[in-house]
Amino acid sequence: MEDVRRNSLSLFPVEIIIQVMEVMNGRDLVLFCQSHPIFYRLANQEELWRKQYWKALSHSYLALQHPHPAWRFDDTGARMFLYYATVESEKHNIQSEAALVSHVMRTYKDNVLLQTASCCITMRLAWSPKLNASDIDRNRLLFRDHLSFPHLISLLQYSNDPRLLSCILGALTNLANNQLNTDLLVKLNGVPIILSAMEQVKQVSVIDYGCSALANICRKNPSTANEIKEKGLSVRQTEDLVRQLYKNEEKTAKTSVKSALPPAYKRIEDNLASHFATKVRLAHNKNGFGSISIDYYSLQELNKILDQMNVPTS
Repeated sequence: MEDVRRNSLSLFPVEIIIQVMEVMNGRDLVLFCQSHPIFYRLANQEELWRKQYWKALSHSYLALQHPHPAWRFDDTGARMFLYYATVESEKHNIQSEAALVSHVMRTYKDNVLLQTASCCITMRLAWSPKLNASDIDRNRLLFRDHLSFPHLISLLQYSNDPRLLSCILGALTNLANNQLNTDLLVKLNGVPIILSAMEQVKQVSVIDYGCSALANICRKNPSTANEIKEKGLSVRQTEDLVRQLYKNEEKTAKTSVKSALPPAYKRIEDNLASHFATKVRLAHNKNGFGSISIDYYSLQELNKILDQMNVPTS
């Protein structure tokens, strides 16, 4: 009976379905889009999700008007965040968006796409030219009060996903523009953990944000500069490394443009990422051959993916 209802609804004119989507809340819209491939395709327009963020999370929406390369309102991670933020806000009556972001981030620890979206929003709430100074200061204190810092440092220590790492370091950079926050980062052993992440994942965004985070920490706590020197990473070495990484990334970007997926296969890749709630890469060549790669970042995530695929573990 449920399938009959869905198929009947899919016969409505596209304009009517989009109007229905626009009046839904974030939770219902995400569920609705996942109920039928037609609805999911119709929802692949950023303006629809922009409106949802404006209705549900206006403060975050304003902050995100300052662009970030890891953020799109119609991205799978952004949709997930909107869903869980709506659910948790209703369940716990959380009024502050900074507190809500922190709560979602700490509650759903094993979802990499959701963590990436949460860190990106944290970064912008902690500094954006679209917000006034008093709101930014209040957000920075709220993130500290709601235990975001131990979670971010833990994520930084155990994640190997470059996109997530750059968002974590971006968040720490903006949060560290505050003496109390910087003192807490030093207390949590943040400096060597940031240095370790930069050393292990040599990508330009990770190095860039890592350098910015360390610069802000050193500005507030000059004694930490000695610790950075002891690790053997001089300013000159860092600049040279970033410059080399930019060159490598430009070459990679040219290659990726040539091998971009056709729109139909990109939608399949996006649908798989949404279904498994993790990063999925689909490679397809003109002869009809290809491969699918599904990322997981813990045994719990692996078991969840295997359950969804009905693959026995023993």
